[in-house]
Amino acid sequence: MNSQPADIYRVIEITERIHNTIISDFPMPDLPLNQRQVSILWFVFHHQKSSINDVARHFYISKSTASQAVSHLEKEQFLERTVNPENRREVILQLLERGRYWKAQFKEAERQLHEKYFSKIPQKDVDKMQEALENIQAIVEKEKSKN
Repeated sequence: MNSQPADIYRVIEITERIHNTIISDFPMPDLPLNQRQVSILWFVFHHQKSSINDVARHFYISKSTASQAVSHLEKEQFLERTVNPENRREVILQLLERGRYWKAQFKEAERQLHEKYFSKIPQKDVDKMQEALENIQAIVEKEKSKN
């Protein structure tokens, strides 16, 4: 049986409530970044040697929009664009000192989140959630690629 809209919206509502509760436990420092820039910085934390194209693809945004956000991150000295030594035609994003500092701060917050909340979730439940979210992701990406 296929899901009903109310069921899906209830899942989204629960997810948002969990997110808001967690965020209130771990307030973000006052960074001079908007949400998209923070998301891109987070992406670069977890994807070393990523490019503007990688950012654009990951966030479903234009290369121009990705480049503008990265320019702000460069201006604020979180990261820089450098030539990939393995492929000199490619420009990659690398963290600067300020970016590495915030990566360490975010890593510590992740560790605390895991210790306080996520470590208490049985592995079988994590596996079920992961499978369900991967199914949703596959459907969304398939539908998105049709456009």
